[in-house]
Amino acid sequence: MGEAPGDTEERIERARQALAEHARTLEALRRGCEKLEADLIKGASSDFQETLEAERARLEDPSPRRLLAVLAGMLTLLEGQQQQLLQEGRNLSDDLDKFFTVFRDLNRRINAQSRRLSDEVADDLKLEGIGRAEVKIQSTIDELGFWEPLKRFAQHYREWRDSGQPLPGDDYLDTLSDVVELLRSDQQYSFESLLRLELHLNEGGTDLVIKNDRQLLESSSHGMAYLILCKFLLAFTRLLRGQAEVAIHWPIDEIGTLAYHNVEKLFDACNNNRIHIVGAFPNPESDVLLLFRNRYLIDRDEADPGKRRLKRIEPRLSRLAQRLQARAEEVAS
Repeated sequence: MGEAPGDTEERIERARQALAEHARTLEALRRGCEKLEADLIKGASSDFQETLEAERARLEDPSPRRLLAVLAGMLTLLEGQQQQLLQEGRNLSDDLDKFFTVFRDLNRRINAQSRRLSDEVADDLKLEGIGRAEVKIQSTIDELGFWEPLKRFAQHYREWRDSGQPLPGDDYLDTLSDVVELLRSDQQYSFESLLRLELHLNEGGTDLVIKNDRQLLESSSHGMAYLILCKFLLAFTRLLRGQAEVAIHWPIDEIGTLAYHNVEKLFDACNNNRIHIVGAFPNPESDVLLLFRNRYLIDRDEADPGKRRLKRIEPRLSRLAQRLQARAEEVAS
């Protein structure tokens, strides 16, 4: 067998250098493991730290080479948790983006419907003394505390989604935090709370802005306020029905307290829009009763007092109407 090249002292020196290099490499590996471990547990949860300690305790040989395998496994675990967190973030962001889209569309639709409703109010039911009638529906979405942060979040989320980057930027994380803080899960928003309805009238040459029922009653007489509400309800009904070929029944009370000529206008407007007025009218002598096409009286059954029967009635004519009718019959004969 041939001897190894070089003399004994040279081989010993090379062995010494190899051992020194191995020690330096092992020390560098140890320091690298310590740094990696410090980075892994920085801001980590208590469960993650307990798992790492448990994995270290299982090592029979606590050398850096053995520890490196443990740290690599923990790093893989973190990567899996990161992907899970990113997916949860995408799901939450998708929901928030859809929520933003719904509110944005509502904001646009409310503003668009304001002019349509004003146009509808201008038609039919012309009231004496009312020169102008408009409806302004103002959206309150812009006044919600979370709305501006939600708009910024939606913008940053879409930029991250379209960029193809695996991780979002700090702007996205900051706006997400703001939105989650402001948008509480127990908050509920009805459609009524998202808009403000204003009636703009010109009554007797005076411009009026009415925002609630109290202002309406204070600005007009009871009868005029009643008819103004009917005028706006007529416009709302026409918009809601659209082109559907359906008839609508309106239950209206206290119609006999209104002036006859205004009630007649109301009936004409409703008839033109396939709306049938229904009401309980106890006074058979009122001229308003003549405006109803069908008139019935719920009366006791004489044969069985416990039962009720529906009886068609004709309105009673006043003495003046009776004399005029008699006079007309005389002329005709």
